[in-house]
Amino acid sequence: MLKLFSWCPSFLKLTLVTTALLLAETSLGMIPNQLATRGLLQNSSIAQAQNNYDEEKLNSYAAAVLEIEPIREEVKRKIQAELDGQPMPQMACHRSESYQDLPEEARSLIINYCQRSEEIVENQGLSVSEFNEITQEIQNNPELRQRVQDKMLELQ
Repeated sequence: MLKLFSWCPSFLKLTLVTTALLLAETSLGMIPNQLATRGLLQNSSIAQAQNNYDEEKLNSYAAAVLEIEPIREEVKRKIQAELDGQPMPQMACHRSESYQDLPEEARSLIINYCQRSEEIVENQGLSVSEFNEITQEIQNNPELRQRVQDKMLELQ
């Protein structure tokens, strides 16, 4: 993923990689998977149809991403420590079976992460539906992706 952003100075890569991590739904199933519990990602035509977002929504989205990423990294680190060298499974907040076999402490970490991520999105003034729509659209819309990256840089 870093290759996508190789043109950036190194201090910017973390922010841009954060966006890429969200979009790729890696490690802990990030927000897009978590919010799918409400069935919001099942209709991708809604997400693809809506490609105009005002500056306020994009600021809220960028702020949510920036607030969630350090938490995700910390939870990932703690879960890896709990697993003590075992491979980390693909986990998604909306699929409890993806983490039900983890040790109790790791399960607790992922559940708390999922709840906190949703709170962050809502505290930034976005519905989970809006957050998912933007996330989906970013995957297919380079212009929107650039706008979000610019917002993230402004907020740092």
